[in-house]
Amino acid sequence: MAKPVVELVPENIKSRSSKKERQEICYDVTIETSADPAAKGKLSDNRFSLNIFGSKSDTGFREVTGQIRDPGKTATFLFDTVGLGTPEYAIITTELSVNWLLSNLSLKSARKEIFFPADAQFSTKYLGGQINHSLMPMNKNLVSKLLQDLKLKSISELSLRNNFGLEMILGKVVYRIRTCTGSKSNIEGSEAEVYLFLQGNYLRSQKFILSESKFHSTSFRAGQLDEFDLESVDLGEVETITVGWRSKSSSRSFPFDKIEVTAGQIGRQWTFGGNPDDSNDEQYVQKGGFNEKTMDCLRQFTKVVEKTRFYEIKVKTSDKVRGGSTDANVFIQLYGDAKKSQVLELVPRSDLRKDEFKEGKEAQFIRELENVGDTLQKIRIGHDNSGLGAGWHLAWVQIRVLLGEYDSLLYHFECNRWLARDEDDKATERELHPTSVHSLKHDALGNLTKTEQTVQKQKLKKYTVHVYTGSVTEDPEDSKGAGTDANVFLTLYGDKSDTGERALKHSDTNINKFEQNDHDVFTIEAADLGELYKCFIRHDNKGVAGAAWFLDKIEVVDSSDESYKTVFYCERWLSKKDDDNKIERTLFAQGYHGCLLEDDLSVPNHTSYVVKVTTGSEKGMDTDANAHIAFFGSDGKSTGQLALRHATKMQFKPSSTEEFHIWAPSVGKALRRIDIGHDGLLQHQDWFVRSVEVDIPQIGKNYIFKMEDWIGSSKGKGKMEKTLLASDGETAHYKPRKPYIVTVQTGDEYQAGTDCKIEMTFFGKKGTSEPIIIPKNEARFERGRKDTFVVNIADIDQLLKIRVSVSKMGFRTKWFLFKIESKALESQDKPTCFNCQSWLDSASIDKRSVTLVAEKDGKKLLANPGYEISVTTSDVRGAGTDANVSIVLFGVFGDSGELELKQSSTHKNKFERKHTDVFSFPHLEDLGDLQKIRIWHDDKGPGSAWHLKEVQVKNESTSKTFKFVCNKWLSRSDEDKQVSRELFAEGFKPGQHSEHSATYRVSIVLRVPQTSPTFAGGVFSLKLKSYNRESKEYRINLDANSTGKREVEHDFEDVNLRNVSGVLVNFEPISRGQIVECEQIHVSNLTEKDTILIQANKKLPDPESENEPVYLRHQRDEKTSGGRGAMANQIDYEIKVFTGKKWGAGTDSNVFVTLFGSKGNSGKHKLADSKDHMNKFETSQVDTFDFKFADLGHLQKLHIEHDNSGQGPGWYLDRVEVTDKVREETTVFPCENWLDKSKGDKQIFRELLGRQQK
Repeated sequence: MAKPVVELVPENIKSRSSKKERQEICYDVTIETSADPAAKGKLSDNRFSLNIFGSKSDTGFREVTGQIRDPGKTATFLFDTVGLGTPEYAIITTELSVNWLLSNLSLKSARKEIFFPADAQFSTKYLGGQINHSLMPMNKNLVSKLLQDLKLKSISELSLRNNFGLEMILGKVVYRIRTCTGSKSNIEGSEAEVYLFLQGNYLRSQKFILSESKFHSTSFRAGQLDEFDLESVDLGEVETITVGWRSKSSSRSFPFDKIEVTAGQIGRQWTFGGNPDDSNDEQYVQKGGFNEKTMDCLRQFTKVVEKTRFYEIKVKTSDKVRGGSTDANVFIQLYGDAKKSQVLELVPRSDLRKDEFKEGKEAQFIRELENVGDTLQKIRIGHDNSGLGAGWHLAWVQIRVLLGEYDSLLYHFECNRWLARDEDDKATERELHPTSVHSLKHDALGNLTKTEQTVQKQKLKKYTVHVYTGSVTEDPEDSKGAGTDANVFLTLYGDKSDTGERALKHSDTNINKFEQNDHDVFTIEAADLGELYKCFIRHDNKGVAGAAWFLDKIEVVDSSDESYKTVFYCERWLSKKDDDNKIERTLFAQGYHGCLLEDDLSVPNHTSYVVKVTTGSEKGMDTDANAHIAFFGSDGKSTGQLALRHATKMQFKPSSTEEFHIWAPSVGKALRRIDIGHDGLLQHQDWFVRSVEVDIPQIGKNYIFKMEDWIGSSKGKGKMEKTLLASDGETAHYKPRKPYIVTVQTGDEYQAGTDCKIEMTFFGKKGTSEPIIIPKNEARFERGRKDTFVVNIADIDQLLKIRVSVSKMGFRTKWFLFKIESKALESQDKPTCFNCQSWLDSASIDKRSVTLVAEKDGKKLLANPGYEISVTTSDVRGAGTDANVSIVLFGVFGDSGELELKQSSTHKNKFERKHTDVFSFPHLEDLGDLQKIRIWHDDKGPGSAWHLKEVQVKNESTSKTFKFVCNKWLSRSDEDKQVSRELFAEGFKPGQHSEHSATYRVSIVLRVPQTSPTFAGGVFSLKLKSYNRESKEYRINLDANSTGKREVEHDFEDVNLRNVSGVLVNFEPISRGQIVECEQIHVSNLTEKDTILIQANKKLPDPESENEPVYLRHQRDEKTSGGRGAMANQIDYEIKVFTGKKWGAGTDSNVFVTLFGSKGNSGKHKLADSKDHMNKFETSQVDTFDFKFADLGHLQKLHIEHDNSGQGPGWYLDRVEVTDKVREETTVFPCENWLDKSKGDKQIFRELLGRQQK
């Protein structure tokens, strides 16, 4: 009986309607236990509580003493209520120790009866059992009519969930709880006691017991992922959870790394994390022998997820076939008119599978999946062939989808075939199409109308798959090595559907399939896939004779049009020992170019971000979690959270520097902060980040954020996200870059694809870009493909030519480049075409690079006049050389690239004393008027020292000759010990420009001290000065009420001062006596590509100057102007290389460096003779090298690499420091990374951006 409860109504209710609403209603409450023979337990004398929720109020929980001692019995209680309104749902709770199955509950008043189906297991020992259940009302006529049809006497004899499972979920929300137990679980086992409450912004849930995991028979093992489904009314936005647990030991440490709550019906996911070492947390309490902790939702991980729907899936195992049952893991996948679902395991727990797929059994599952659309088109069902009796004879599958409260669609899929490795066609997976579809409609009286719908039967197509195994050697008779005995699997993808993975078992052409130079044919039946565009092929690396396989290509012929075939070229190994050690490949169809543009470049106000993340070097510092980053600008703009994801490799290994190219919304002219984090709440996913580098080419800024900290739930401060401020890091400025779209087409030739590192240099009317390295990624630069991407380079106006170079990075050294097309991103013109149609080969000196001239309307923009180069060796003793000499010509239209002076037309023994050797390059493109040359030798041969008198270069078309005088040694042992010279043409004066005006960008770092009263703002004034001229005064307003460090940036156009020597600055405060501290000023002449840094550290206004403007001088005191002749503007550079302090940091390899400055680059130079050590580049060592280069301007970037030679090639480089001896400027290029093919990201080159030493 129910315990008496008195509800009191205020006497001062005035309105008649209020009194009517508050009138007392008495309900007869009837509960009925199940008569199902499988139901265990009885209510006995245990207690339960019931709360009825109405449209206006609820009854409160009423404790009821049980009188039901046997299954299939009923008990009735009286409930008096006041102001309840229409009953909408009920919650019934009981004690932990009970074990009984409630069939249904009904409420009956004088006017009506409300029926609540239940089939609710009150237990903590069975899957789906709980100590509380939410019940939703349903039309009882539906149940009564079914009882009548089945000739049953009582509802308790009926399994309500088997007949109305979908209807009983209506109005509820199923919360999927996923727990990740920590590595030191103290709650594991069958006696584990864990409960939780969910607190939403609508309601708080009842206590849920987490006992029977969907995935594992034993819950909460260390490091284990468990899942539980909890049915409830809609709680709203889940804000907190309270978790209780009873530990096996005295430890109170929180047992879970992560708890994830997903409500697919409303499309929300919430994450809660705990620190295992926070046992003293104030959120812990003790309740009845349990530890209890309340946690707030981790807001940064709250997600909007794809909404789901529930499907009723019935599977019938055949009863007329002996041995047709299975204990394998059965899975299903649904395909609709909108999309396909994920692959769903029907019974994830192996200990529960045996009973579900017995001979003759009809198993039913209510499962939550993605909404695949209005029409179910097909299903794929199969198993994993596990267990002792895996072979399965499937009779049919039925899937019911609810359309409304009383309406549904029932799909029937007939099978009647084996899914077995030793029966039928030996397939363990079937694709089934609806054999019938029925519309099921109930009226209010429960009458069912079943209407068969017309099924558009999809004809299965036959796809003939031709698999061509290649040859390891060019000799077709050599049959060793290319074939495989492994099991091969193929998935075909079309624009309508896919086949799912199919085993290629029985070749129509060969008993022993996949042998060298063989052609195997297979037939695959599937629904119409549409236009094929991709395939995925793999093998299992098994086989007695050998698993390694060289796959040439796959051809697929559609039976409906046998004249057309789709070709997928591979032309590489699937092998754990060859090529890139992969045994799976994703291949795109020949001629398919869809979805290959990596970013949506049409989105306005977007820009490029290049992010480099360096992970700590120690074991356990890596992570496999999903990382993300967000950018925040100085003007309040932000990008939102952006994924840091690689398509081809596991992320963030120890010591690696991973690079990401991101196309995202612009945050303005300066970056203020970044947020970096990940979603891995497991302990092993904690991530140690050493540094983050962010480059924003289109605003010309590079930021380095030193972090040296953990991101994760259990290490460091337990933070899942870290905020890094730009003001705490380092910022480098350079001339902003302009985005260009580049499309590269690889030729349709045998083995045209490549693994090489590809480098491109762009030449335009207004200059030359730096060499740009194009990452290979997974599918780029493969046979017949077009790859489109963005490069950011200086604005060089109309493109005239592109130089493409390849260097060995992987197994395939050759590449057949068909053509390149490129244009500025914002340009509306057609792309400029650069035809190639030739091979490049990183293994061949002559084919490592090619220069492609731009074409317009079929005509080249640059002619090929050809050049004759005359080299005169001096009349000095020992002047001749046996070394190999190379030269680069620099002209108005760019440079020639490296030209090897191999065959002299005047002397067989070239470069001898007093000889003039002539070399012809008849196909060299027009370089315009020549300005300088770079000439060097490789220092090889018994007499490598060389005294060069002069070089003359003649344009064969115009007969114009340019003279370059040297009269110096190129020698490691003479004069300045340089083997490379840069010589300017006679009459050419470097550094002269015709521009009368220039564009400047000034970045000022200020600090506003905290003051009383509050900082009121003011005006900061600035004027640029050269040695004989000055700019206008520019005034910049500083806002009030903002203290601390800030960066102010200002762009303006003024007279071209060319060499800025300093600035005049002042500050005029609004409030008398207030000051600002000017820390440093960057001045960039964007026209001249020149940048200076002034370390100011000056308080303004300056009382010593009587508040007048203060002159801040740049320390370089420009010394490089002036000087005539070919060797003018040669500057001494000192390069210091700091090898790191890690074990094994030194290298025996040959190291090469290239410097890039605002006025050009140095070319590639070997770091040969250290001034400090005979054995250079050893651990903790500093090696110094001296060079002379033409004035490079202010140094911006350094490229450093080694050739991986020697016994210990791996090298840990800490940093490089380069000093311009004339300007007395030192630029630091931090690296702190390995150049090692076996460590980190396995790269042996680095591109480092410079920071001027303070």
